[in-house]
Amino acid sequence: MDKTQQQLLDLMVDQVLTKHGVEKDRNLSLEDKKRLKEVVQKLQEDVEKFSEQANKTYTEHNVPNQRR
Repeated sequence: MDKTQQQLLDLMVDQVLTKHGVEKDRNLSLEDKKRLKEVVQKLQEDVEKFSEQANKTYTEHNVPNQRR
């Protein structure tokens, strides 16, 4: 992940946590920290997959076959 993507992810996480009243200085239990880390990692993976899909170039030879 490049620096810009990481900054965007950090901003989004900060906004979501702020929206739900989570304070940065709040002490989280080890279990909560683990769960939060897992969620953020999953979000990061999803963003990377989405970004890869968005950057693909499609031609008539590689467009998925869709029946209507």
